[in-house]
Amino acid sequence: MKTWIKRTLLGVAALVVAAVVAVFALATLGDRKLVRHVDVAVVAVPLAGDAASVERGGYLFRSRGCGDCHGRDGSGGVVVDDGKSMLIRAPNLTAGPGGVTAGYRPVDGGGALPVELSGLPIFDRARNFAGYRGFGVCRDLEGLGTRKER
Repeated sequence: MKTWIKRTLLGVAALVVAAVVAVFALATLGDRKLVRHVDVAVVAVPLAGDAASVERGGYLFRSRGCGDCHGRDGSGGVVVDDGKSMLIRAPNLTAGPGGVTAGYRPVDGGGALPVELSGLPIFDRARNFAGYRGFGVCRDLEGLGTRKER
């Protein structure tokens, strides 16, 4: 058999073996992460309600473009509706009726860590917003403090 054919077959075989090893390694690592359990101690945090903190929060809301989707008052609304299949609604961020933060308690934010979120909105059959399907990634593992893996 010609040398170039042998080398080509050897290269293809090496790539197949590398792909099988990669798939096995990724499946094993994925299964380990799937069954991992992280305990986070939740403690109440003091809520800053003074005028300076409220003003700073308002400044951040206005300057970061949050109102472009959530409305100037944070009450949410339709962001995109092409009349066919694309309907995107921003949630109501207020603590009033219908707000996603209405039921928050000070203890709910005690385990707060910076989390990068990615997700898509979910709608029911009547095209009503039903929430988001996605995931969050916490990159601050040291901030978990008493992190325990099982």
